[in-house]
Amino acid sequence: MRRLWDQFLMFNLLFLGISFLWFVALVLGRYALNIDLGWNIWPQAWTWVINPSLGIFFMGVLISWLQSKFLPRTK
Repeated sequence: MRRLWDQFLMFNLLFLGISFLWFVALVLGRYALNIDLGWNIWPQAWTWVINPSLGIFFMGVLISWLQSKFLPRTK
């Protein structure tokens, strides 16, 4: 179960990294190149997809840290 949880957190981190790169492309496209790459979609994506993903990721990191800190390790 722990391995599955760690894989889920890694995929979530990958999604957040891709989202960050998308945001960088949006900002560069909007202000440097004057190209719209989905600037109007970003607020909805942030509210409904990326923000909950950030919450899940940080809660998972906190839970994993607490488990490693307070639960004994099994071999």
